[in-house]
Amino acid sequence: DPKKKKKKKSKEKDKAKDVPPEEPPEPPPVRMVDPRLLELEKSKLKALLQLQSLSLQLPPLRDNTDNLLRQLQYLRSDTSTDKVVCDVSGNFMSSRDADERIAAHYAGKQYVGWKLVRDKLQELQKTGHGGGGGMGGDPRRGGGYGGGGGYRD
Repeated sequence: DPKKKKKKKSKEKDKAKDVPPEEPPEPPPVRMVDPRLLELEKSKLKALLQLQSLSLQLPPLRDNTDNLLRQLQYLRSDTSTDKVVCDVSGNFMSSRDADERIAAHYAGKQYVGWKLVRDKLQELQKTGHGGGGGMGGDPRRGGGYGGGGGYRD
């Protein structure tokens, strides 16, 4: 019944008043920290801060690297697939050039000059007076590696 419940509650309150309040537990004793550990902790925090600052620099570097790779691929594709080296003058010619431009190359001063030089070299080699220049010539161009360009007896 309601009166009994009130009596029980009041008895519990009385008991709680009779019990002295618990004292807070004693704090743990203070231990001395090794100064080397403190120094190690400081250096660890410095290293972490440096890593954090470096990680913030990575995205721009990655973008720059990607941009450089794109430029390199463009240059590589430009010189390796599109360009042809003229056997006479050594000039780059585009394989996509118009016929007029190719004809202009073959009629140009550099091509004609190098053609004359190479024809004269072949003529001298046939008569035995040509043999390449100095260190030996390129065997693909008619000059051998076997000797200098002196007269033969």
